[in-house]
Amino acid sequence: MEQNAILCELMMQSEKIISNVTILQSVWGPTYYHEIDYLRVYISQLRTKIEEAPSQPRYLITVTRVGYVFN
Repeated sequence: MEQNAILCELMMQSEKIISNVTILQSVWGPTYYHEIDYLRVYISQLRTKIEEAPSQPRYLITVTRVGYVFN
Protein backbone atom coordinates (compact mmCIF):
# COMPACT_ATOMS: atom_id res chain seq x y z
CA MET A 1 0.00 0.00 0.00
CA GLU A 2 2.71 2.49 0.96
CA GLN A 3 4.71 1.62 -2.14
CA ASN A 4 1.74 2.47 -4.35
CA ALA A 5 1.21 5.76 -2.54
CA ILE A 6 4.87 6.72 -2.90
CA LEU A 7 4.92 5.83 -6.58
CA CYS A 8 1.69 7.75 -7.22
CA GLU A 9 3.03 10.81 -5.42
CA LEU A 10 6.20 10.78 -7.52
CA MET A 11 4.45 10.00 -10.82
CA MET A 12 1.85 12.74 -10.38
CA GLN A 13 4.69 15.25 -10.27
CA SER A 14 7.07 13.48 -12.62
CA GLU A 15 10.34 15.21 -13.40
CA LYS A 16 9.96 17.43 -10.33
CA ILE A 17 11.97 16.93 -7.17
CA ILE A 18 9.70 15.88 -4.31
CA SER A 19 11.21 16.38 -0.87
CA ASN A 20 11.57 13.53 1.59
CA VAL A 21 9.35 15.39 4.05
CA THR A 22 6.60 15.89 1.47
CA ILE A 23 6.54 12.20 0.59
CA LEU A 24 6.65 11.09 4.22
CA GLN A 25 3.82 13.40 5.25
CA SER A 26 1.72 12.46 2.24
CA VAL A 27 2.06 8.71 2.78
CA TRP A 28 2.37 8.28 6.56
CA GLY A 29 1.10 11.58 7.95
CA PRO A 30 2.62 14.64 9.61
CA THR A 31 4.15 12.84 12.58
CA TYR A 32 6.48 10.83 10.32
CA TYR A 33 8.29 13.78 8.70
CA HIS A 34 11.64 12.69 10.18
CA GLU A 35 11.46 8.94 9.36
CA ILE A 36 13.63 9.06 6.24
CA ASP A 37 14.75 5.46 6.78
CA TYR A 38 11.16 4.31 6.12
CA LEU A 39 11.24 6.09 2.80
CA ARG A 40 14.63 4.66 1.82
CA VAL A 41 13.43 1.11 2.44
CA TYR A 42 10.28 1.57 0.36
CA ILE A 43 12.12 3.31 -2.48
CA SER A 44 14.60 0.43 -2.54
CA GLN A 45 11.72 -2.07 -2.77
CA LEU A 46 10.11 -0.05 -5.55
CA ARG A 47 13.34 0.07 -7.50
CA THR A 48 13.59 -3.71 -7.27
CA LYS A 49 10.14 -3.96 -8.84
CA ILE A 50 10.31 -1.35 -11.60
CA GLU A 51 13.96 -0.81 -12.49
CA GLU A 52 15.90 -3.08 -14.85
CA ALA A 53 19.03 -2.44 -12.77
CA PRO A 54 17.95 -1.24 -9.30
CA SER A 55 21.50 -0.19 -8.40
CA GLN A 56 21.51 2.12 -11.44
CA PRO A 57 17.99 3.56 -11.42
CA ARG A 58 16.52 5.27 -14.47
CA TYR A 59 13.10 6.11 -13.05
CA LEU A 60 13.35 6.65 -9.28
CA ILE A 61 16.23 9.05 -8.90
CA THR A 62 17.62 10.11 -5.53
CA VAL A 63 18.39 13.79 -5.04
CA THR A 64 20.83 13.59 -2.16
CA ARG A 65 19.61 15.18 1.08
CA VAL A 66 16.55 16.57 -0.70
CA GLY A 67 14.23 13.85 -1.97
CA TYR A 68 13.36 11.93 -5.10
CA VAL A 69 12.32 12.52 -8.68
CA PHE A 70 10.47 10.22 -11.07
CA ASN A 71 11.79 10.35 -14.65
